[in-house]
Order: sequence, then C-alpha cells, then structure tokens
Amino acid sequence: MTNRKRNELVRPLQREVKAKGLWACRLGPELGGQGYGQVKLGLMNEILGGATFAPIVFGCQAPDTGNAEIIAHYGTPEQKERYLEPLFENEIGSPFR
Repeated sequence: MTNRKRNELVRPLQREVKAKGLWACRLGPELGGQGYGQVKLGLMNEILGGATFAPIVFGCQAPDTGNAEIIAHYGTPEQKERYLEPLFENEIGSPFR
C-alpha cells in the first residue's frame, strides 16, 4: 500500500483517536498523551495487537514509541522540535535497522 493510500485510510482514524484522548498514551500530558503507566499500556496494547493497523492509528507503533520516549526525556529542545513533534504527529517515522 502506498503512503498516500495508507494516509487516506489512517489519518481520519487517527483524528478520531486524538479526539477521544487515546493518541500516544505512553507520553505524558505535557506532550499530548495520557501518561499511562506500564500496566494500563500493556492492557491497551494487548487489545491493539489484534489489528494490523491499530498501533499506527493509536500512535503506539514500534520503533516510534520507544524513540519518542527517549527524545521526550533526554532530547534537547532542538531535537524535540526537529524529531519529537513530527514523530508524535506521525508526519515522520523511525527507520528499522
């Protein structure tokens, strides 16, 4: 599936998830998330793991999840602006190596 086609399908769903306050729940409220702890995230991910696109729709796909947390906690203001904001908004993605 091309990125354009994927975005046509996924972006409206992401808007719904954001409107319900369920976007990127692992990040703290200061970053637009809910700041859920590990137990709540584990339970949520158990449900989301059953659907192929659910992690992307809810903003919790690997490796973006871990990278966003690292940048949020340890990144400079410049790194947060350059990487965290677009990563959080799903405008960019982290590459696998």
